[in-house]
Amino acid sequence: MRSTVDGLKPISLADAIKGGVDQYAAIFVPGGHAPMTDLMQDENLGTILRYFHEKQKPTAFICHGPAAMLAALPDAAAYRQALVSHDAEGAVAAAKGWIYSGYEMTVLSDAEEWPGEVAKGREMPFHVEQALQIAGGRMRVDGMYGSHIVHDRELITGQNPASDLELAKELDKTLRGE
Repeated sequence: MRSTVDGLKPISLADAIKGGVDQYAAIFVPGGHAPMTDLMQDENLGTILRYFHEKQKPTAFICHGPAAMLAALPDAAAYRQALVSHDAEGAVAAAKGWIYSGYEMTVLSDAEEWPGEVAKGREMPFHVEQALQIAGGRMRVDGMYGSHIVHDRELITGQNPASDLELAKELDKTLRGE
């Protein structure tokens, strides 16, 4: 049984598609590591992202969340496998046709990621900043741990958790047509 918040019941991405994604005003994907594993390979999310891209509807991501944009690749699972296998050639080949290629964006930077890896004694399967660059994203990172957002067309990205308020304000402003 799923829990509810204020009477709202979460639905799956597949159910969102069945119900019609045109009823949604925006997409927001938070950070954490789920975007780097499940979400970046989710075909349903890819379908939703392509729809929002086509309609130029606001799409926002923060911290590790921009990894989920890779679900819009023609074969996101092959792309992730190439990244994890350190197969640069395979990753470049699998990145062809990405709808966000050429977009300016930000994400938790490699410089912000590495101290955590060192402290925990383990490396991430890939770095999101590099993964987005290989796919064609034009990365704009700004220092470490400070608020930084990038807004390019319908895409709004926040570099790290410190960017949450600025990203929310930018998404709100965009939804109000300002």
